[in-house]
Amino acid sequence: MFLKVEPAGFFMYTVQIMFDPTNPDSEDDGVRNYLLDHALEPRHEWIEQIEGKDCNWMQFGGCYLGNHLQEIGKLQRTAVEEELISEEITRTLESLDDCELAINPQNLDSVRHKLAQEFHNEDNFSVNELGELEAVIDPEALKDVLRRIKLSE
Repeated sequence: MFLKVEPAGFFMYTVQIMFDPTNPDSEDDGVRNYLLDHALEPRHEWIEQIEGKDCNWMQFGGCYLGNHLQEIGKLQRTAVEEELISEEITRTLESLDDCELAINPQNLDSVRHKLAQEFHNEDNFSVNELGELEAVIDPEALKDVLRRIKLSE
């Protein structure tokens, strides 16, 4: 999902939301469901080709969306955070040399999910020098949580 906010006249703004049906983002279903659950209907809908892909666009008035725009932004941020933390967990797990912490391949998805729940908090995110959000996990903290998970299995 791509969200675009543009000025639309005197103290007004337009919100456009774009979905790529051929390559959906993890937040797409949540945002679509949020719009449906809150009976938020776009002023305009259209399909536009971007980089050779037919993308679905929805346009809303900013005042019409009101505080819903913040909730949609939270859905998007949460999805991005989940992706970032999962990638960082995978990277950190792959860098471990500790045989004691080896994970049975059959349990890998379950362990990753538990680790993601444990580390998905504000303390594990920062903004890098390019202004992009990134996940940062202390490898020793991950090892401690992994030991606790392995003991509970």
